[in-house]
Amino acid sequence: MENITMYEEKIKVFLESFGERLTENHAQRIDKFRNDLCQEYSFDDTQVLDTMELLYLVFHEENTPENAEVAVNLLDRILKMESKDGKEENLRLDRFCIKHLLPVIYDLGAYQPVTNMLLFMQPRRGLNESFRYLYKKLKKEYTYPLALYELHRGEVTRLEYYMNAAWFIRDMATARAVFVHESNNLMGYLEIRPETKIVQLWHGCGVFKHIGLSTIGKKGFKSMARYEEFPEYNKYSVVTIASPELPWVFEEFMGISKDSGVIQPIGVCRTDEIFDNGYVEKCYQKLYKAIPAAQDKKIILYAPTYRGVDPHRVSPDALDIAAFAKELGDDYILIIKHHQTVQNVSEIPEPYRDTFAYDMTRGRGMNINELMTIADICITDYSSVAFEFSVFERPLLFFVYDLDEYIDNRGLYYDFNEITPGPLCRTNEEMIRYIKDLKQGFDKTVITNFKNRFMCSCDGHACERLLELLGLVDKKPLKPKGKESADQKNSILARCKRYCRYMINYCKRILRVVRRWVKR
Repeated sequence: MENITMYEEKIKVFLESFGERLTENHAQRIDKFRNDLCQEYSFDDTQVLDTMELLYLVFHEENTPENAEVAVNLLDRILKMESKDGKEENLRLDRFCIKHLLPVIYDLGAYQPVTNMLLFMQPRRGLNESFRYLYKKLKKEYTYPLALYELHRGEVTRLEYYMNAAWFIRDMATARAVFVHESNNLMGYLEIRPETKIVQLWHGCGVFKHIGLSTIGKKGFKSMARYEEFPEYNKYSVVTIASPELPWVFEEFMGISKDSGVIQPIGVCRTDEIFDNGYVEKCYQKLYKAIPAAQDKKIILYAPTYRGVDPHRVSPDALDIAAFAKELGDDYILIIKHHQTVQNVSEIPEPYRDTFAYDMTRGRGMNINELMTIADICITDYSSVAFEFSVFERPLLFFVYDLDEYIDNRGLYYDFNEITPGPLCRTNEEMIRYIKDLKQGFDKTVITNFKNRFMCSCDGHACERLLELLGLVDKKPLKPKGKESADQKNSILARCKRYCRYMINYCKRILRVVRRWVKR
């Protein structure tokens, strides 16, 4: 009886904490939540009390390290987690958080009015390149408040991950739009209010390899039962893609109806950056700072996708760096960028490391967009990199030494022999021979046709089309013209200096091209 009294008092305190925002719906939703927990999980009074304490913490405190530690300990105590790595216990944690805790947090928050807040949900750490350009554009040109939520998936314990998600869901309940760039199952059981738009800025411009629902039944991938219990793609308002050629692929792997209007071929926001004035020169400056030896060489970029399945993804290890160095080292350097989710990448042999071959998977400060911009040649395989790189209309090779095995184990959406805008090479010798033959010239017809088919909406205006589609049109006022201040004069001087540096670097590049031509 004492615990019941404590519980009722806890509910009363929690509800009263909403103040003027309190509605009858709050009390009804809390009552339903309590009944669900008692019926499905057989929670005792102490567990219910701890759950109320957790809700109070999420709604009335911010996600500081101290509060996060308290929240994790409460969640641990509520579920009586004995082993943090036990499969059954992890499943129990998933079910409790995704089916019950996150939905009640969302519902309680959603009884309040929607704000103009725009949220960016990052599964791991940092502002992902899929977000970066749109985020900066919104911050610079528009009036809407922005917030980035980093959930640190795979970087913290599952308990910590779910508590990071709880604070995100709390604020998502009153957000005008939420941007994501990967699949996730956190929203699967949320009743998203119509005023809030969930926007999927998918991280790849196109898709070759089977993913999502297309992998059901394949070894090592999720089952249909798992997708049905923890839906990942069912709450999107908009999914942006690169071309009218691609909706069927996204509809298939996301399980989205063709007539839903969710799939929008309006372009991929992160490609807008490529068309910015000065972007190309900025990329070269970053390259020469990271690799001074690149100033007198052409660049081969090797950007493969991973092999294997979660959590055992590995990088391919079939590229013969020694042969490339021997045959192409006079004219080229090799830059390697493995898939971002691979933890342990293939090692570059010591004689060639940072002399001919450079691993830029992590560190050196250049992302895949920047590396594609400065690459003279790109070697990939089943990666979506092929779609983005086609924008530059430069030579593209596909190193598919394991093509037959890959098709059997993973599957592809297109016939590779017909669709790829470059040679399918199964050996290192084929690639080296093709690159050497480029001295005779390069016919861009095939890759131009590929770009026009798969990337036609990526023209530098994808962000504008998306924001117009979402009704996000409130821009900051332009600064009035008038007498220049000291800061403005300094800014003009700085721009003049940058322009002079740009012209000097441009002349240097012309000289390097002339030197190469003379050598030939």
